[in-house]
Amino acid sequence: MRLFLTGASGFVGYHLAAAFRAARWDVTALVRARSNVSALQELGVDLALGELLDAGSFSDRVAGSDLVIHCAGLIRAVTVEEYTRVNAEGAGVVAATASRVGVPRFILISSIAARGPLGRGDSAPVSHYGTSKREGEKRVFERAGAMSVCVVRPPVIYGPRDNGMLAVFKAARRGLFPLYGRGGHRVAIVHVDDLVRAIQLLATCPGDLPAGPFYPEDGTNPSWAELASAFGSALGRKIWRIPLPPFLFQGIAALATGWSLLVRRPVLFSVDKVREMACPDWTASHKELTRAVGFKPQIPLVRGLGETARWYRRQGWI
Repeated sequence: MRLFLTGASGFVGYHLAAAFRAARWDVTALVRARSNVSALQELGVDLALGELLDAGSFSDRVAGSDLVIHCAGLIRAVTVEEYTRVNAEGAGVVAATASRVGVPRFILISSIAARGPLGRGDSAPVSHYGTSKREGEKRVFERAGAMSVCVVRPPVIYGPRDNGMLAVFKAARRGLFPLYGRGGHRVAIVHVDDLVRAIQLLATCPGDLPAGPFYPEDGTNPSWAELASAFGSALGRKIWRIPLPPFLFQGIAALATGWSLLVRRPVLFSVDKVREMACPDWTASHKELTRAVGFKPQIPLVRGLGETARWYRRQGWI
């Protein structure tokens, strides 16, 4: 079986490449010339040098694939246009290319941000990032043709090799855990291995791919305060919860966003991100995914956090 994978040099993409290689798939990864590909080479991944928005740079490498997984995307950007170009236009280009060369199956790794928070009537994105991911989903389905398409919307993802949650782990290791307000806001969360397991189940299911969208999550949907307790249990230490007023998050985010615009470099903690943080209900359910392909999360939150922290320590990250 042959997989064509985008975003393989990133956190989730690497884990997907490793899992499909372990399952004896031939994996071809679309990578940019400046990407660090040493870890992918160690896995035996075939590298296709190209650019996401330039179909001509990779169309011949997609042909003959049994599956395309589009995992590439921006989680931080300086402008709305950058989000749109990569997360929406890029998804459309890859889907159109895969459909044109006859790939039968296409899995899009989107985001829960494309759904938006619950409790707002009809769910809708609240951030530029979420809007770009939602538009990416739309463009994929528009370009699917006869190709079977599935959308996966992961929530917060953590695990080895991730640097998105690294600051939280560093703070927790020092016994500190900042809370947004009183810490009552809830988020769905999943270990990267469970996310990859869900995608593999979808990839190998019989017949056409179920369309989704699906939400692989571990079933806990913790509040920030509960997440702080989970970190304490995982790290074996007392965690001091630090309630912070929302205006403080907003002020810091405004300064970070202004600096980002000034130096033209993206930041993770931005006004866009705080728009998401301000919403109290980012919960989700994996029940539809379970009904479709039998997915069951296997990594409890505390165990997963502990294993991730130990990996960080071995790498000297914390």
